[in-house]
Amino acid sequence: MDDREKNVRLQYFALLREQRGLSYESRITSAVTLKDLFAELKKEYELGLEAEDLKVAVNGEFTELSASLKDGDEIVFIPPVAGGAIGPRDGLECSNISGTLLRLEGSKQKSG
Repeated sequence: MDDREKNVRLQYFALLREQRGLSYESRITSAVTLKDLFAELKKEYELGLEAEDLKVAVNGEFTELSASLKDGDEIVFIPPVAGGAIGPRDGLECSNISGTLLRLEGSKQKSG
């Protein structure tokens, strides 16, 4: 691992989890921002969503796609949960990532 590379832990939900085929993974990346990281993942795994369609949290706090990555970051990519128009901030209005993730898992269990 060179000085520009970071070891990050990723968590996927809903459609991203289905497309990726797993819920968690560790990854070494040279991406500078969250948007760069998602572009890397999208290209490698042919993910069907655009970065702007996601909510993203780093180390338990919602943040912007322009945020810089740091070694050891825990990143959660959260796609839109329900139907309707997709926008960059649709569907989730919670500042507490733990509560949001619990609601996401609960809604998946009810619908699945």
